[in-house]
Amino acid sequence: MNIVCDKNGYETATTSVDETLVGATLGNIILGGGIGIFIDAASGAAQQYPDKIVVWMRPRKWPSAKEEEAWHRDKKAYEDEVLAKAKAASDG
Repeated sequence: MNIVCDKNGYETATTSVDETLVGATLGNIILGGGIGIFIDAASGAAQQYPDKIVVWMRPRKWPSAKEEEAWHRDKKAYEDEVLAKAKAASDG
């Protein structure tokens, strides 16, 4: 899924979100056979997206250099946190 955010005074921001397979779909495949995946895929029931999506919008003009530095610092801290959580989840 592609998300495009546009707001006066800000640069247009775009992000992509990958879907994941809903766990119940795997059970449906096992219990219902191959037909289950086709039904879930056609209805959209097989896809799941995050509950929260953050899109960082950059102002076209910064009120001050201090606010620009804070925005970049906060954005980097958020991205680092997301990466650390993803790594922890993949490490199991």
